[in-house]
Amino acid sequence: MTMILDELNKVFCRVFHTKDLVITLHSDASSLDGWDSLTHVALISETEKHFKITFSFNEMMQFRNVGDLVKAIEKHLQH
Repeated sequence: MTMILDELNKVFCRVFHTKDLVITLHSDASSLDGWDSLTHVALISETEKHFKITFSFNEMMQFRNVGDLVKAIEKHLQH
């Protein structure tokens, strides 16, 4: 999980155009300035590209925080 979170942090840094961002499993749109609906779409898209996976619509609707995203990535990488 830690390795995925570290890789995901790189994605977040790219999308948010900063090198200083540190996300946690509890990070969500309310805890990160600039995480709006457009940024969310970019995050999902960049995450799929980075990990070479594709999320279903139903999966994406379940994401409430970074921890949910990490769990979904783990699930995809196990298959």
